Amino acid sequence: WHFGYNVTVVYPREPKTELYKRLLTQLRQHKIEVVGELPELKSGVVVDAMLGFSSKGALREPFATFVTKVNEAQTRGIPVVAIDVPSGWDVEA
Repeated sequence: WHFGYNVTVVYPREPKTELYKRLLTQLRQHKIEVVGELPELKSGVVVDAMLGFSSKGALREPFATFVTKVNEAQTRGIPVVAIDVPSGWDVEA
């Protein structure tokens, strides 16, 4: 529990850069659960921090599936909060 919240971070693959490796290490040191696949979303709040506004082109896996599952959860009433532009939105349109 962190600040009263049970947090799970979905990180689909091991990071390649040293910066992201250190960030992942910090999550684990703080005992924040890190999983490789998006769990079933039944309750809580989804914080969308997948992709930013600079993402271009069609979504590739696993992000295409993540966006579909998050959108489905939102239609069931689970709130989704985007840190930047919601993943999958075309900011050029």
